[in-house]
This record gives sequence, C-alpha cells and structure tokens, in this order.
Amino acid sequence: MKIGIDGRLYRSGVAGIGRYTQELVKNLLEIDKENSYILFLTPADMSECLLSAPNLEKVVAPFPHYSLAEQTKFYRFLKRFDLDLMHFTNFNHPIRYRKPYVVTMHDLIMYFSRGRTKRGKFTRGICRYVIRDAARHAKKIIAVSKYSREDVIKHLGADPEKVAAIYEGVAEQFIKVNTEEAEKVLQKFNIKKPFILYVGRWNEHKNVIGAIGALALLNKEMSNGGVRLVLGGKRDQAFPEIPKTIAKLGLTDKVIITDFLSDEELAALYQTAECFIFPSLYEGFGLPPLEAMRYGLPVVSSNRTSLPEVLGEAAVYVDPLNVSEMADALFKVLTNKKFAESLARLGLRQVEKYSFRKMAEETLAIYRDAINGNNK
Repeated sequence: MKIGIDGRLYRSGVAGIGRYTQELVKNLLEIDKENSYILFLTPADMSECLLSAPNLEKVVAPFPHYSLAEQTKFYRFLKRFDLDLMHFTNFNHPIRYRKPYVVTMHDLIMYFSRGRTKRGKFTRGICRYVIRDAARHAKKIIAVSKYSREDVIKHLGADPEKVAAIYEGVAEQFIKVNTEEAEKVLQKFNIKKPFILYVGRWNEHKNVIGAIGALALLNKEMSNGGVRLVLGGKRDQAFPEIPKTIAKLGLTDKVIITDFLSDEELAALYQTAECFIFPSLYEGFGLPPLEAMRYGLPVVSSNRTSLPEVLGEAAVYVDPLNVSEMADALFKVLTNKKFAESLARLGLRQVEKYSFRKMAEETLAIYRDAINGNNK
C-alpha cells in the first residue's frame, strides 16, 4: 500500500497531536517494511522531522489547518499522489477528499466549544461541519480511548463498526536530567521548591482556574510558607482571566507561568515537582498525567470523562469543580509521604499498560481493514 499521513501538526509545539503523530510515524517505520509512506509536512514541521527510512517520503504541504487552503489547495495536492489510503491524524481534512481515508479523533472539544469571539464561533461552526463529514465518510475512525469512541458514536452518529479505540502511548525511554541541570531550569523560571506541577493548555475545559483556586485554599493549611503551582505550557492571551485570578487571590509569588518548555526543561520539572495536578473537565485521553507517572510523580486528577479509564487506580480523583476537594487531595499527597509513595508506585505500573509501539501495530491493522473493507 501507498499510505499518506497528515503530519501538518508534527512539530513539538502542537502538544498532544504533535507527539501522537511523531510516535505513530516513527513506530510504523520500525514495524512495517512492506508499505510505503508519504508524510505531508508544513515547512515548520519539515525542519523538525528528522525521520528517515527507505519506505518514507517527506513532502512539503504548506496548507495550514483551519484554512481555506486546506479545503482547496490541499485537496488538489493530495490527488497527485495516487494514495491507497490517507490518514488524517486530526479531524481536519479536505471535505472534498473522497478516496479511502482514516481519521483520528482525539476528542470532540472543537465540536462542543462555543468560541469566545465572533471569529472563533464562526471557525468552530466550520469545524463542526468538518468533524461530521469525517465521521460520515472516513473508512475507519480511530478514537484514543473507549470514552472517546462512545462520544464519536453518540454525538456524531458514526457507525460503531468503523470506530476503533486505540490508546496512545507513553514514551518508554524518558529524558533524565541531572541535578545540576534541573536546578538551572528552576533558576531560569524562578521556581522555588516545593511546587505542584500542571502541564497543558489554558483552554476553558482544562480548568486551570480550578487548580489556582485549590492552591489558595491549600496554602491556608500548609506551614512553612506553603507551596507553589507551576503552570508548564504556553501563555495564551485569549484567557486573561488566569493571570487576573492569580492576582485577585494574591498568588503572584506562588504561581509560576513558564511559557513553552523544551523536552529537557519539562523533564526537569517532572523530576523536581512534589506532585502533578490535572483538573481537566474534558479529555479524550490525557497524556500529561501519564507522563508525570512515568517520572514517579503522584497524580491528583479530575474524575471526568476518559481520565478514570486511562489512569486507573493510580490517581487520586476529585470533582474538578470542587476546589475544596481538590485542595484536600493535594494536602494529603503533600503531607502523607507513605501515601504519596504508594500512589507513585501505582503510577509506574499503570504507564506500563501503554505503548506507542502497540498503538502503531493496532493502527497498521486499521489501515489494512480500511483497504480491505473490513469493518470488524
């Protein structure tokens, strides 16, 4: 087969979808020497993609997501390659593309979200149409959890026979930063121990404000000056309520915003944090808490959507809209060493259940089924 893969969200700065695409292509090339792959990359993605294999061709596709060019020029561009199958690694696809394709739906946030501006609402209206089109015309749909699979079937009316749940993975080899280098990272961002770590975007469903509110309550109970909260991720000017809440609660010296982190800097924070908090209201999978578990961090997680399914018994679950409950859980993790250590051990066992290699093997099987017309 000649298989195309949409890598226009390949780069690291795209967070979860970027990591998914990187690991998928890398592992497919390791396990599959029979089929040929064409990876479509934007110029920015091309500069970051160092993959090389006899059965891999990398092609520049300068057509941004959520753009008119994606729907017109990218559609015509793909027709040149006579693909047996195309894999769109996010719901974005040219709606006129009618050759066989597989689509990965990581979650339905863009389907549910109302948008904050007129432009945002218009964009999301278009996204809803594109998502529904993918659900209708894709040969196979990959959902990243059982919860996401049910979401796709329930809200998009997708045929259950063509929707497969394939879990994402956690990197088997993780970056180890020595103590001296870790201290340099803490100094760079003016982070003082002890601190709680959050990694992710600032979108409304991520509920970052909930974590900030929990910190305010927590520090009323903590001695020795309390703890800090590090928000690891890119600042987003579309969410001014986050810095406003920090200021309103008098937490300017307790909440550190790092902005974009390199893999090494993120590893340093995972290695030096006391625990990890993930207060999200909606997740299709939830990779950050699993990455935290890989580093031996105890995790306090929201009890919503896919998170209990993915994290199993290895997290303390809280109602993400109950900041008092969140603060109590953090207090227990931070003050009960035996409990925290037990939670960390459970986390290390939990991450062993997830493998990018297994994800690639199951995805390759989906490719074969899509070509052969097998819906089972």
